[in-house]
Amino acid sequence: WQLVHLAYAQLWLARHVAGALPRPWERHLPAMKNRLMSPTLVQRDFARIIRQIGTPAKAPQRRFISPGRPLGMKLPPRPRQKVVVKSQQGAKPP
Repeated sequence: WQLVHLAYAQLWLARHVAGALPRPWERHLPAMKNRLMSPTLVQRDFARIIRQIGTPAKAPQRRFISPGRPLGMKLPPRPRQKVVVKSQQGAKPP
């Protein structure tokens, strides 16, 4: 639940930065005239806010193509395992 509270607090703090992105059928609703941003409306614009702020993570580094196994290498066959037969539930031993 703490993670949910943190996410909600993040939306609440970003409400001043977020722009209203109403759905086409919501544009003429009286609630859209009111500039109070609900968490749902802030969440719609949150991707733009994150792009604007940036991320603390480093950019991924390209590792190119791995060499893999050498050509012509043959793997040994897998060892055979014994078959395990389980008894039926509730069966009494003889």
